[in-house]
Amino acid sequence: MSEKKIKSYLLALPIFIGLFTIHYFTIREETLILIAAYSVAFVGYLISVKYADFSGKEILILGIGVRVMLFFSLPNLSDDFYRFIWDGRLIDLGINPFSHTPEFYIKGNVAFSSLSLNLYEKLNSPSYFTIYPPFSQFLFWLSASLSPNSIAGSVLVLRLTLLLFEIGVLILIVKLLKQTGLTISNTMIYAFNPLVILEITGNLHFEGVMLFFLLGFIFLFQKNQTKLSALAISLGIATKLIPLMFLPFALRKMKLNRSLVFYVIAGLGIIFLFIPFINLEFINGAAGSLDLFFRKFEFNSGLFFLFREIGYYNRGFDMIAQIGPWMSISALLLILTYCLLVIKKTTYLPT
Repeated sequence: MSEKKIKSYLLALPIFIGLFTIHYFTIREETLILIAAYSVAFVGYLISVKYADFSGKEILILGIGVRVMLFFSLPNLSDDFYRFIWDGRLIDLGINPFSHTPEFYIKGNVAFSSLSLNLYEKLNSPSYFTIYPPFSQFLFWLSASLSPNSIAGSVLVLRLTLLLFEIGVLILIVKLLKQTGLTISNTMIYAFNPLVILEITGNLHFEGVMLFFLLGFIFLFQKNQTKLSALAISLGIATKLIPLMFLPFALRKMKLNRSLVFYVIAGLGIIFLFIPFINLEFINGAAGSLDLFFRKFEFNSGLFFLFREIGYYNRGFDMIAQIGPWMSISALLLILTYCLLVIKKTTYLPT
């Protein structure tokens, strides 16, 4: 091994050390240790991206290796995964996870051995309806069906699933870099990113699956594969709702006939994926989920806190119930305005 190659591996080592420390020896209340270990990982990341010399194969091996390193414990920075397992176990019992809150089953003394009080007590939102779309629910069910009585087993299944999708993400990034004439080493920007690794592999968040379908949409769209790109974005939306934001962008990139085919297939794909869950209880539960999403989850907190303080000053109480929906409507109008007035047909879609 050359001296240059050894130096590159040493530059990447702090990423492994920082993430290992966080995942196995730090709890989220230990703020100073968390910041210190994360800083070590992130400085190593920045230096590696700028100075390390790795081939595409080496980037893939190291990217997979650092993720596999986090496989052997429960997530310590997020407890969302308990809800994933709860929803998966409901589906495995033949119960629609959108129908009722977890509280309904426990307070109603509904007897299912897999819906244990031990699992229920670990949920961070037992009185809220689930907010996770159908393809995510399918993956939750997969983890529950393959490991019906073990939380650790379900976590391992979820991690393996997310790893497979992240390998797909890395492959798609390489293809997109080739498509755009950029150097393959840019794959390190995603493969070595400590935030990406902690949130997806460490905390079991499903942005990794969503990104696979979103990048697949972009890659296929650039190759003029309209139908497949529409299916890809519908699967992305059925994993996390965020790709809904990108649907209007495609309108400016296509002629009328092509856009009609694209939106019809994307729409039918979304409907098909939601059909297994649709009933009167789903409508009630989904409405509750969206209400929770826009009124109680404080995304873009800087803006929200500003408006909340204005509300306290003018009205004397927390106005999130009114502010949340208005912020979502404002976001929709801004996205549509940007798509129609700023994006041009000549604008490169990845840009």
